[in-house]
Amino acid sequence: MPLIKLRDGDIALNQPARFSIYREDGRLLLKQGCVVTAEDLLARAYHIGYRQSAAPARSPAARPAASTADDKLPLLFGVARISESGQAKDAPAARPALPGLRQKVEFFYLMQPGKPDTIALELVGVLQGEALIVRRTADSCSPALPPGVTFDARLFTGTDLFRFSTRFMLDSTGPLGCLFLEYPATVAQAAVRRHPRVSTAFCARLWSGEYRRPPVEVIVHNVSVTGARVSATEDFLVVGQNARLVMKLAADGCTRPVTVCVQVRNRREEGDRVAYGLEFVRMSDEFRRDIRDFVLASLA
Repeated sequence: MPLIKLRDGDIALNQPARFSIYREDGRLLLKQGCVVTAEDLLARAYHIGYRQSAAPARSPAARPAASTADDKLPLLFGVARISESGQAKDAPAARPALPGLRQKVEFFYLMQPGKPDTIALELVGVLQGEALIVRRTADSCSPALPPGVTFDARLFTGTDLFRFSTRFMLDSTGPLGCLFLEYPATVAQAAVRRHPRVSTAFCARLWSGEYRRPPVEVIVHNVSVTGARVSATEDFLVVGQNARLVMKLAADGCTRPVTVCVQVRNRREEGDRVAYGLEFVRMSDEFRRDIRDFVLASLA
């Protein structure tokens, strides 16, 4: 059947599509009954979309010219299965619930068992109980996405860390270049504190700022985005003193040197070592991102 270009009113934001939408070459973009919940993707669908010439009559409602307050939430793309009555079907009660996209997703990536590489993805939609809609990140250099392989997934959003197993569906090519992951049968969920602290055991250097005093080798025992706990064999700092901490953090297969201005918040003796609680008081935005990425990667 011949295809014709979409016209105003053929599809609308937050309403089920009355027909399937295709590219000019016939490739499927959006299945009938799905919902577009982001205005930029609605505009893109109108720009590149076609429909069959015998599609149902258009609705009198035109494309929305401005988004509502709900549309401005960070929900990039979402679809929902619609029943014949026009109401969204409920997900099976026995299936675990993954979060929607009304909270910022800090990271979402897959790991293939036995391989060190991670596959970074952008989570753009959740079909509760059915599938996850994803696409490759713009700067992704991760390996190919083999279908049928079971991956270990990590998702961090809000204050919760989710872990589950999934795989790409055989017909995983979805609307607007998205891919489909199988909805997991089980999901492990853990609450994370506002400033999570991860246990570590690596060496760093700490400058006291005193004239001609060399840096002291310390062991970093834990790190958060706001501070760290270190210990040294010599007692050279007092509570309230400022210092400079230089450490190397590994994340995403790269090791980055990080320099942070710190203030000593507490001190105590632990056997033959002295432990210091350090608060990060000044650092560059780049180093702040490096510390955050290290903490989140360690949590996952």
